[in-house]
Amino acid sequence: AQLTSLPTVTGTAPVPLDGTATAAQILVDATHPPLAVSAGPRTATTTSNTNDGALVTINVNSSLPFDPVLTLNGTSFTCSGKTTGTFTGCVGAPAGIIGQAVTSPGGATTAIRLVSLAGAATITVTNNSTGAFVPMPFFWGDNPTACTGYTATTFTGCTGVTAATNDLPSNTVLTSAALSTAGESLIDGFIKIEQQTASGVWRDVTTEILNLGFSGRNLRGTICADPTPNAIIRFQRLRDNGGLCDYAASTKSTDYWPNALYDTREGLQRDNVATSSKAIALGGIMDYVSLDVNNYRRWIAGGIGATGNQSWNNNNNGYIVYFSDRRNNNSNTPGAPVETGEYGYEDLVNPADANGVPNGILDVGEDVNGINGLEIYGRTPRNLPAGAALPFTAAALPYNTAVGGVAIRAPHAMVNRQILFRRALKLVNGANGNLPQGFTVAAENPIYVHGDYNADPTNTLIEPHAPAAVIADAVTLLSNSWNDVNSFVNPNDPGQRSAVTTGYRMAIISGKTLSFPRPTAGSPGQDFGTDGGAHNFLRYIEAWGGATLNYRGSIVSFYISRQANGTYKCCSNVYGPPTRGYNFDSEFLTPSLLPPGTPMFRDINTLTFRQLLRPNQ
Repeated sequence: AQLTSLPTVTGTAPVPLDGTATAAQILVDATHPPLAVSAGPRTATTTSNTNDGALVTINVNSSLPFDPVLTLNGTSFTCSGKTTGTFTGCVGAPAGIIGQAVTSPGGATTAIRLVSLAGAATITVTNNSTGAFVPMPFFWGDNPTACTGYTATTFTGCTGVTAATNDLPSNTVLTSAALSTAGESLIDGFIKIEQQTASGVWRDVTTEILNLGFSGRNLRGTICADPTPNAIIRFQRLRDNGGLCDYAASTKSTDYWPNALYDTREGLQRDNVATSSKAIALGGIMDYVSLDVNNYRRWIAGGIGATGNQSWNNNNNGYIVYFSDRRNNNSNTPGAPVETGEYGYEDLVNPADANGVPNGILDVGEDVNGINGLEIYGRTPRNLPAGAALPFTAAALPYNTAVGGVAIRAPHAMVNRQILFRRALKLVNGANGNLPQGFTVAAENPIYVHGDYNADPTNTLIEPHAPAAVIADAVTLLSNSWNDVNSFVNPNDPGQRSAVTTGYRMAIISGKTLSFPRPTAGSPGQDFGTDGGAHNFLRYIEAWGGATLNYRGSIVSFYISRQANGTYKCCSNVYGPPTRGYNFDSEFLTPSLLPPGTPMFRDINTLTFRQLLRPNQ
């Protein structure tokens, strides 16, 4: 109702992203993955492990927490072992299943032949393999592991574990890292996508866009095929693996995780954490939706989908996309349903403490919306998933790196959905020639631009290019080498998030942070207290080292950031500055070459006047 009551928005119901969407709203089949859900908290404990060359056998107290559940004609059963062609120790398998198909909860199927149901039943696979039923992946520490087979007390054919026999000593805990009840949505909320046609009419295209896909590749291990290569938007991705792609076309909901990255600037109160620290602050975990610019261009051109070529072309100058994500947005009045569109957490400066520990007092530089009051309502988690467990519970705060004695680690951040209002848009696949005729993206959320955008990495004058603009709460530029996983595995060491030379060509309208007197406590960097200056108006969260950031465009500071309001800080944990190849785009001096929707201002100048005398004067 909040969405459909907005101006110009049609009355077609938004599509739920919590797993309750109908088949007519979201198509799920072999080429259309399902929405991501939690695998549920699962653990096993190692007793030893052995090196089998490239693969490893891990001995555990019980592999059962990670066993797949099989379904046949509506009857579910489990098997305590799996090899390439057999399931063994099957319990509850119904009789008479010769030639039938076994289905996993996510929809993976395989043809089977029953060998025996006496004692420990064995099911032999024919015309297929048990590959679709690989054991659930698990973490040890921050490391993901995938295995091809299992018995009741072993995982076999495991990758993601090095050959040394002491890598997984006894009593190492293996975990799914899931912190909510099995089956709980990792995406949640509602989505509505509207298109303005050439005749000026608005219409709902949500299902059309979702049925082009909304999932991305995995980011660690062996990189598998893109599960939805035509997707225009993506809000989830394939789970990471230890080297296997058996699941690359999976229709199993637990094989997908939400899109997320760690923004150290937003997470840390100060730039003074040991670079070796793996601590992750909850407020720096940014769940995002990605917009595939090239696939959007293909849709506009009629190459994919059905109606993209009917979109309104802004004065024959190109196209505009507006984005807003308010999932988990809070109200500044307790109990009130009205969202603010702001993060709602400002206790960030705290000058008397070397570590910036929140003091509950409004300090200079914290009042981002000028209401003369400290806002902290955004620190309260909202829409907690069922079964929420530490460290993602109601007690969590934005600056927490541990809750209830449990540290927030990379697997928690990647596998679970964010419980604060930390939402963003990421622009991807926007290199030379991938933009439509002209392209403006406007978002009330922060925007991350990942990789070359409308430009060659080394020469921003190389064609083709399009008039382009990015308008957002804040804009962060990510290089071609950025990987979301690295941001979690190395949250405080920018040296492990090394950038490479990357090119960007677009106008940018964005917010900045407030300035405040430099605190003396802890001797922070000399620029702490400023907004970073014009040369840091475009944000970075990588170590650029000798790499060049080539930018051609025009930057405009219009407002104070209300969502990405983390203080400017450099250069221990957040970023290392690039060689700045910044240039103004002189094409913006020609009105016809401006990006679509460029704000235009009209001045009326009084050149002369004359006095009029009326008869009654």
